[in-house]
Amino acid sequence: MDLKKIGIILIFVLIVVGLGYLMYSMFFSSPAPRPSQEEIGVEEIEEEGIEIEGVKVPAVEEETIIPKVKVNKEETELKKIAQSFVERFGSYSNQSNYENAEDLKIFMSSKMRGWAEDLVSSSKAEKKDTSIYFGVTTRALKSEIIALTPQRAEVLVSCQRQEARETRGNTNIYYQDISLKFVKVGGDWKVDEARWKERK
Repeated sequence: MDLKKIGIILIFVLIVVGLGYLMYSMFFSSPAPRPSQEEIGVEEIEEEGIEIEGVKVPAVEEETIIPKVKVNKEETELKKIAQSFVERFGSYSNQSNYENAEDLKIFMSSKMRGWAEDLVSSSKAEKKDTSIYFGVTTRALKSEIIALTPQRAEVLVSCQRQEARETRGNTNIYYQDISLKFVKVGGDWKVDEARWKERK
């Protein structure tokens, strides 16, 4: 046998052996394990995000839900009633024939209505001179809830008041607080008591 035939046989044998090894690897060997994060350069950072091959990617933060401030509707309603009441209650003149007290009766409890009616009756009985004008105008500046229960409440209202004597040009401005006590009647807040504080 010459060298040429021997070479051809060796090449054939090598090809057969190579194909056999390739077939064995494909059907009988287990799949290669996947590279770990450390091997590919990925490092998880719980709070600061992740780092991929030296490039840091910030973590996606969860949406922060800010709770809305719960507005107490009852307090808001009380403050509005108190300020409206005080501005009318504290604004009057000696020539208005006590219209402010009459207009506010719908906002009063039976106790407060009785007090207002007694005040008007006694004032009318005095028969004061009304030929010289005197009047007071009241403007509510702010109100504060002092106490609040399901059936009773107290509101303090700070006011600016203006007195006018004889003519509208002769005025005196001062500041005064008034405490209103409320009672709930048939589901509605009614003024049960009103007390002016000392002037400021």
